[in-house]
Amino acid sequence: MGAEAPAPKTKDKEKTDKKGAPKPKVDAEALKHDVQAFAAQLGFASGGGGDDAFSDFAPGKAKQKIAPGSKPNKRQRLNDDADAGAGPARSKAAAAAQGKQPPAQKQTDKAPAADGQRGKKHEKQPRKGQEAPKPSGGRQGGPANAHGGADEDGEASGSGKGREWNFGIGPRPGEAKGFKSLLGKSDSNIWYRAAAIAAKSAPTPAAAGDVDPDLFEKRRAAAEALMEAEAAAFEKELQRRNPSDANWIAQVRKAGTSTDRLAAATLLVQESVVANMRALDQVVTWATKRSGGKELVRQALEALQELFATILLPDRKLRFLEQQPLQDLPPGRDGDKQLLLWWTEDCVKRRYAQFVEALQEHSRDNLEFIKEKAMKVMAELLMAKPEGEATLLAGLVNKLGDPSRQVASKAVFLLMQLLGKHPVMKPVVVREVERFVFRPNLGDKARYYAIVFLNQVPLSHRASEGGDALAKQLIDLYFTLFRMVVEGHIGSAAGIRKQQEEKYQEDKKKFWREQRQATAQASRGGRGGGRYGNNRKAKPPPPPRLAVPEEVDARLLSGLITGVRRAFPFVEPGDVEPLIERSASQLFRMVHTAPFTVAVQSLMLMYQLMSARGAINDR
Repeated sequence: MGAEAPAPKTKDKEKTDKKGAPKPKVDAEALKHDVQAFAAQLGFASGGGGDDAFSDFAPGKAKQKIAPGSKPNKRQRLNDDADAGAGPARSKAAAAAQGKQPPAQKQTDKAPAADGQRGKKHEKQPRKGQEAPKPSGGRQGGPANAHGGADEDGEASGSGKGREWNFGIGPRPGEAKGFKSLLGKSDSNIWYRAAAIAAKSAPTPAAAGDVDPDLFEKRRAAAEALMEAEAAAFEKELQRRNPSDANWIAQVRKAGTSTDRLAAATLLVQESVVANMRALDQVVTWATKRSGGKELVRQALEALQELFATILLPDRKLRFLEQQPLQDLPPGRDGDKQLLLWWTEDCVKRRYAQFVEALQEHSRDNLEFIKEKAMKVMAELLMAKPEGEATLLAGLVNKLGDPSRQVASKAVFLLMQLLGKHPVMKPVVVREVERFVFRPNLGDKARYYAIVFLNQVPLSHRASEGGDALAKQLIDLYFTLFRMVVEGHIGSAAGIRKQQEEKYQEDKKKFWREQRQATAQASRGGRGGGRYGNNRKAKPPPPPRLAVPEEVDARLLSGLITGVRRAFPFVEPGDVEPLIERSASQLFRMVHTAPFTVAVQSLMLMYQLMSARGAINDR
């Protein structure tokens, strides 16, 4: 075959100079580190610093610029990997620059490029439990561990102490103008619990008496200023603690829907009502709306019910600021805290009074679902907290006279639930219903629903639940209403009788007017007589047959008799003897005039009364 081609001599020529002598091999990496070492001697960089020592965009500084507590992104992690891989090469080159030749390095030990190209594969992250290599070339005391913060190893500098606030850049959040929140982290976000703890630590004040008006105005102005400062401190603390939530709440309250704004305001009140009294005012304003959409009103009623029943109202009656011992307020920070909590109690009491008034207004609304919602909220608050119970109970009892049968039945059901949960309130509820029954111009249907409720009240011999006194009070009420119905003072028969008597009086007046006209015409007619001359005198109209209460008001009388029979076993017979004597004649008459069912109930009541007296013989 042919001879082999001679090998090219280009590589040999590159390795030799013009005279044929071999060129000295130049180590670029060692030369680079020589320059860096010389620059370090001149003071331009720290000893052994990397090539990016003076660059703010160095990959090694990317991690240092991250805020404490946050995680680096993907690009920053890639830069950390690149710095970790290049560390051994740089240390060996630095040793070469100092005159110490490092041993030969294998091909596999070559570090990846420092520029971190995206197309090349980087080293894998260290597994869990293994310590990652520390990047070299960073300056000591860099931004990562300034002010005692955490360094790149994740350990806090300053002997394990937290970072101290640098007051050269301004006051701490929540300490604007020298103010710091009076409620610390150990204090409960429920104001009355914090007030109870503060009252235990403070000296026992004297009994609250008449407060000097000047002192009251001074304390009130100071309390308002403290609440404003507490609100500002809360906003700054929320912004520092969770900026995303703070920004979301601010955006929603400014440009959100009505439902979102209601949710944001409710959330702020739950966080701290001391610092968010304006948010509570906004929710109360939505609950008191009388025009517009009723769905927002319903949601506001539900939100306020939850707030007042869980975190705003204690298990006692609230007091106004003027009812507090302002003259015994201790000085200093403890006194400011106590004054702030007293003012919070005053504000909550006033807002709750507005809310109760709004509930009463909504209970008279034209829409039944709003009326039922207001009634339910009143019953829930009445069962949960003692504040404003008189007003709530009066509003709930007043719904017994609602024109809607469904709403009136709902009122009876809610009152029975109240007595089932709080049996000791039986005397109070019966007294309120008694005032309602004797209200002037009350409808017969409302009175009937009240009697039905009183019939269902469970009685007991326990003194805490009224005992014999409550049963006697009910029997007295039943017999009083019984006499008023039979005598025609109240009931449907009384209304019918009044109409019959008015019509009879009008007919009598008309008759006598016609008679006078006829007499006058006869006198003008002369001897021959007039048109009315030969008329005989007509008879006046006869009196009407008045309505019988036993027939018209049989349903109401039946309810009264049923109530007497149910309450009689809980009373001593001697206590009701006078009542029986006064009503015995009406009972006997009812047996003969009332419908069959009412007559039977009257006979049963008479038998029960006479058996108690021992007046029944064998015959």
